Amino acid sequence: MKGDDFCKNQDIPRIDILKIDTEGFDLEVLRGFSGMIKSKKIGFICVEVGFLEDQGHSSLDKVMCFLQPLGYRLAGFYDSSYSSRGNLEYTNALFIRLKG
Repeated sequence: MKGDDFCKNQDIPRIDILKIDTEGFDLEVLRGFSGMIKSKKIGFICVEVGFLEDQGHSSLDKVMCFLQPLGYRLAGFYDSSYSSRGNLEYTNALFIRLKG
């Protein structure tokens, strides 16, 4: 079931913070909320994103390309994970809806 359909069925008119961590399926989940996102009914979106070529995380670039045209900007990173070599592997990216 899409997020939009769930919210409609449960009579949820808006979401203050949407946290997504679905091990590489985050972009698909975001697409399921596209109606609420386009209608500006979600204030903040936090998505786990990766920086390596792996199946376990959605790429930051793809998530940003989806959210930016819909009025969201990157606000920060939280709970980052680094490799033993000090390279950033994945993090939670927080996006905020711009007013307007």
